[in-house]
Amino acid sequence: MASTSPQDDSEKRLGGKRAEVQLAPFAARPKLADEVAHRIRHAILTGAYKTGDKLVLEQLADQLGVSIMPVREALISLQSQALVTAVPRKGFRVHPLNQQDLDDLFELHAHLAGILAGRAALVVTPADVAQLRSIQERLVAASSPPISRAASRRLAECNGEFHRYINRLPSGDRIRCSSDRQCNSSLTTYIEQFQAG
Repeated sequence: MASTSPQDDSEKRLGGKRAEVQLAPFAARPKLADEVAHRIRHAILTGAYKTGDKLVLEQLADQLGVSIMPVREALISLQSQALVTAVPRKGFRVHPLNQQDLDDLFELHAHLAGILAGRAALVVTPADVAQLRSIQERLVAASSPPISRAASRRLAECNGEFHRYINRLPSGDRIRCSSDRQCNSSLTTYIEQFQAG
């Protein structure tokens, strides 16, 4: 008499078909190059690197414990944000923002926010207004003197949350994406740079 394996028994119970194994997907994670860019951006904006400092791929890769490729990708990304400059045959050099850059970012943000707010006004619901009022109350509470560095961060977080909420209301994915990426995510870091310096 032939013995049956547990696999044979399970196939019989499923009508001769083998059950497909279902594995849980990984949680979404940022690309390694994005994480590297975040670390280098933070170092530039907090003054760890000075204007003109050379950023050596191999050194950065060793410090971060990664290969050269994500470092190169990160520096190219930071070049598009005008935080580093690529010098032909010499690598990358630090190019932090100045006051004019910050003024330009605020002006750009104001224009994009105005467009999105106008569109949001056409589709906003009473529930949206209630949520925005709740965020506004937290903004007012965080702005009570004295304003510490932690309170300043809370203000920036609430401000970003307020604008992102408005930005999600109307259609217009490209302008919304541009506003969130170009302005809201960067302004806090830039403000901290100028407060520190």
